[in-house]
Amino acid sequence: MTTDLNHTSTVAHPHLQELLGDVARANEGVADLKTLSKKQLAWKPAPDVWNVLECIEHLRITGAQYHDRIEDAIERSEAKGRRSDETVRPGLVGRFFIKAVSPETPRKVKTLKPFQPAAGATDDVTILDRFLDQQTEFETLLRHADGLDLNGEKLTSPASFLIRFTIGEALTMLAKHQLRHLQQAQRLRQHPGFPGS
Repeated sequence: MTTDLNHTSTVAHPHLQELLGDVARANEGVADLKTLSKKQLAWKPAPDVWNVLECIEHLRITGAQYHDRIEDAIERSEAKGRRSDETVRPGLVGRFFIKAVSPETPRKVKTLKPFQPAAGATDDVTILDRFLDQQTEFETLLRHADGLDLNGEKLTSPASFLIRFTIGEALTMLAKHQLRHLQQAQRLRQHPGFPGS
């Protein structure tokens, strides 16, 4: 499954258009990973380094943890009539997390336990299709948020009830996070020890 970049025009908000473009790029990246062999997908240069499948399973788990929370926040915002076309204005905490998970940030970030891939993810090739299926939900959330106040209603992080994000912050964080780990998967493919087939 891939998403046509032209479909970003189905939302009016420029920031959501950008995020839909990010999701489309993530989908294209995962579709490209599906051309790899099971051996290549499961290969890792060291025991403590994630393989390609673990990178994608981490993204799937993160989406599973966040999607319902975002949907609830969107529905609350809709019920309250909180509509706005203002740009996304991340607060201090939101800016920190968005920057930490963005592909431009070279610094490694420790993955919290709720988002770690399960041990069986090391060679389960169905992970790629399950992630792509889940992306349909994410695209729906982005479209559902169009026209709402992206800086208003908040949701709690699955990692801690003390951490709260606006709808705009959470959507941005998830989209940028996907590109970060696809970049990580691409680096694995460029490793000198990566199997030829």
